This record gives sequence, structure tokens and C-alpha cells, in this order.
Amino acid sequence: MTRPPGQPVLEALARWLEAEPQALTPGEREIRADMFRTNPTLRALTSVQNEEAARVVVSALAQEIGVADDHPATRIAFGAILGAFQECELLPDPAAGAEARQSMYAFLQAGLAALKTQVAGR
Repeated sequence: MTRPPGQPVLEALARWLEAEPQALTPGEREIRADMFRTNPTLRALTSVQNEEAARVVVSALAQEIGVADDHPATRIAFGAILGAFQECELLPDPAAGAEARQSMYAFLQAGLAALKTQVAGR
């Protein structure tokens, strides 16, 4: 995934998340969700594989918020994004997933805006 300069992190992640399910058939999507839901080891392995992606996202978030990569606001934002994305991954129904993603984006955008305001006020 590439992010054009100036594109908000959530917008880039949303674009990636929207494209990913298109690569799977409905049956594959359901099997994938069931595998992750029932196998904690598999979920843990995907976390390890995503470490490099996490570093990139954390750095982009820090830049967008206006703090260092290791600032608590960056870690909080990343944790919220990761948790929300993982929950959306577990939804086998594309319609439910689409509705959940809309709610997720609204929540995350409001949270990032609040962090930016809080950091700017210091």
C-alpha cells in the first residue's frame, strides 16, 4: 500500500481495507473469518507478520498528529485502529463489514481529531 503525500492515514487504510475483500470470494471471506475467530494462534501469527506495517502506520500517525513515534498519543491511536480493524476482519458478512467499517471510520476520525486538539493545546 502506498500513501500519497498529504493523504490522511485513515483514508489510506480505508482504501486498503476496502480493496482487500474484493480479492476474496464470499466463501473464502467466511472461511477466513472463521479461522481467525476460532484459532488464537493464527491471529497471533498475523500480528507478528504485521510488525513492519505497524511501524509504518505508527510513524505516519505520529507525523499526522504532530508528535514523536513513541508519544503516548501515537500508541493510543494505533491501538484503536488495530483493534477496530481486527474486529472488522472477523465479520464474514460483507454487508455487516461495510456497516461496521463506516462506524469504525467515524469513530477513528473523531478520536484522531480529539488527539490532535489535545496535543495542540499543550
